[in-house]
Amino acid sequence: MKNALLLLFAFLISGTVTTAQTDKQIEEISDKTCECLQKKSKELKESSSNELQMELGFCMIGAAGEAGVDIDLSDASGLERLGQRVGLQMTFSCPDFMEMLGQMMNDDPEMMEEIMSEDHDLSFMNSKSNGQVLEVSSSDFVTLKIKSETGRKETYYWMEYFEGASLLENDGAAIKGKNISVSYRKVESYSPKLEDYVQIRVLRSLEIVE
Repeated sequence: MKNALLLLFAFLISGTVTTAQTDKQIEEISDKTCECLQKKSKELKESSSNELQMELGFCMIGAAGEAGVDIDLSDASGLERLGQRVGLQMTFSCPDFMEMLGQMMNDDPEMMEEIMSEDHDLSFMNSKSNGQVLEVSSSDFVTLKIKSETGRKETYYWMEYFEGASLLENDGAAIKGKNISVSYRKVESYSPKLEDYVQIRVLRSLEIVE
C-alpha cells in the first residue's frame, strides 16, 4: 500500500493517468471513498501513518464495490492504478483526503524524501492527442488549437516548460497547418466568468509528425 501512496503523491506533482475504468466510475469511487473517510474522520485523527493507509485502502475497495467495479485483490498493479486515478480525483474534491495525506507526512517525515528519490516512470500519467494545428494565440497565456484526428477542435495551454515549447514561439509560425503530436495533463482552474472550476489541458510535450 505504501508504494501506491508514493505514486499518489507523485500524481499530485505530475498529472493524469488512464485505465480501464471510465471517468464516471472513477468519480463515483472517489465520492464514495471520500464519504467513507468523512465518517471516520474523528477516529482517524489519532491514527498512525500505517493505520491511515490501511483505512484509505479499505474505503477505496469498498467504494469500488458500491460503484460496481470488480477488483482483483491479487492484482497489485491494477490496484495501484485504480488508487492513482481515485487519488488524483480526490485531491480536487475531498478535503479529508488532503488532510489525511498531510497527517501521514507529519507522521512519516521520510515519506516525501522517498517519493522524490524514487525513480518512478510517470509517463503514463500524460494523455496524448494528434491533430492539425489551427491556431496559436497569445493573451494571458499562449494557447494552441488543433483539429484532432477524430475531428474535434481541442485547445491546449502553455503554462510551464515542456519539450517542444519553442515551436509555439512567433505565434507558432513553425507549425502552422502542420500535423503534430502533443502530450498533456488536465488541470482544474477557476473561471471567474463561469464562477466555477473547469478542466484545461496543459501541454507537456509537442512534436511535428512527418
